Amino acid sequence: MGTQKLGKIIFWIGVIYVMVANWLLSWFVTPYTKNYSPAELSNTVWATDGFLFWFWVLAGPIGATIALTGLLIYSQKKWSSMTWLLGPVAIIAHLFIIAPYSPTQHYPVLYGIGGGIIAVSFLGIFWAWGKTHAMLEGFAKIGAYFQLFGYFFLMMASYALCGHFSGPHLAAFEYKPVNTPESVLIALAIGWLFLFIGHFLIARVKK
Repeated sequence: MGTQKLGKIIFWIGVIYVMVANWLLSWFVTPYTKNYSPAELSNTVWATDGFLFWFWVLAGPIGATIALTGLLIYSQKKWSSMTWLLGPVAIIAHLFIIAPYSPTQHYPVLYGIGGGIIAVSFLGIFWAWGKTHAMLEGFAKIGAYFQLFGYFFLMMASYALCGHFSGPHLAAFEYKPVNTPESVLIALAIGWLFLFIGHFLIARVKK
């Protein structure tokens, strides 16, 4: 089996896992997690110590890792054992970052460092976009516009998330009611959709 064919198979396994186990199953799991207490939930097929629950919970990160690994293999003209490692390394790095921190811990310095990295990266993307956009034509130029606005909406989502996460830990906003995250979800959805459309249009040019 060729490298690209193998990579394509692995990629689609990851995609199907994410879409079926993460997205589709969420429509069935949510009514339980929304209306059942932990004790009541433990008596259903979605008990938090059961297989189905963890099959659903891990579908996002594991499915994305499988898809990433498949895409990396697909992109190689020749077989490379290092390609197999890059996907798992990404998820291990992710788990290494989030695992040490419990929900009750708060590190203000991380907001400053993380916020600075996000802001500089965002402005850097805008600068790079301005330098390269004039060289594009046709669908590639239209796709670049979608990408630009996609990054903009992701930046707005990041800004809103900062308030959602930091607000409860700030004395000045102690009595401010916690807003629902629907606006963040909408911004994330639009941002990702625009990035997909942008990449799709640019990929059409390169066929």
